[in-house]
Amino acid sequence: TFYDRIGFVMTSFKKAGRGKVVHPRGTKPSLHNSQLLISSGTPSLDVLLGGLAIGSVLLVEEDAYNSYARFLVKYFLAEGVMCGHALLVAGPSIHSTDILKELPASVGSQVVVPTLAESSVATSQETMDIAWRYQNLPAMKSGFSNNFGHFYDLSKTMDQSRVDLVPVTTFSASNVQSSGNSLNELSEKVREVIVAGSYSTSTTPLSERNVLRIAIQSFGSPLWSKDGDAVALAQFLHSLRATVRGAYATAVVTIPNHMLEDEVLMRRFERLCDAAVSLESFSGSHKEENPLYQDYHETTFAARAIRYSKPSTGRYC
Repeated sequence: TFYDRIGFVMTSFKKAGRGKVVHPRGTKPSLHNSQLLISSGTPSLDVLLGGLAIGSVLLVEEDAYNSYARFLVKYFLAEGVMCGHALLVAGPSIHSTDILKELPASVGSQVVVPTLAESSVATSQETMDIAWRYQNLPAMKSGFSNNFGHFYDLSKTMDQSRVDLVPVTTFSASNVQSSGNSLNELSEKVREVIVAGSYSTSTTPLSERNVLRIAIQSFGSPLWSKDGDAVALAQFLHSLRATVRGAYATAVVTIPNHMLEDEVLMRRFERLCDAAVSLESFSGSHKEENPLYQDYHETTFAARAIRYSKPSTGRYC
């Protein structure tokens, strides 16, 4: 044939391409390095931090009455239920796990948070007077919409049958025997749940990936008994961070900084976590009567932003 005479060899060449990556439910890749993110359940906090990275630890410094910090934990757990994520709830007392009965009910559809650029375009329909040739050009939008998370209504409680659909593990420091160490047992419980639930990044098959949400309440309070010394608390946070690094897990730890009253210790705890936010309630303070704050109830300070792992690792993709 013609191809035989010219020595032409037919080959079935197909351009190599990346297969479809299967991500766990309720996650999305970061635009910065494709690391998986989950929603905190609070849209404003997701905008502030960009979402919570898989394998990270968020430290929440509680307000004086632990009202708003408890709301953040409720939203975090409720978002996990809506996404089908597993939950691990720990606290110093036997009543700490009652928060599972107080999760807010989801309302409406997923949250759509407009960026500042989109808001300005939507609210400003003025004609551009810079030059006549610009008037017929379409308005440009920078940034992106954040279709992430759900809306919740605190006046309504999530149906318990919905909560029962997801794996839930509870831990109470008060149930630990007096001869035991509650922090060590909690650390062991976290590792046990990760192994038993196949949340490890090295052993979990692509089709069975799921996320574990860990909520630790009032960490370091006197109710944690003798384990509340600074060295033991720091060692636990270091261990927790190392544990979730190799798992499809994200932890939120609330700590009553108004009880510790040690600024140096709080800064040390912040460095042991990937991100830290501090809540300040206006209730009982001079700001409650200040007219500048009459439309607000509390303030949130981002003490430390989330540090993502290097894109080259590809650990969570």
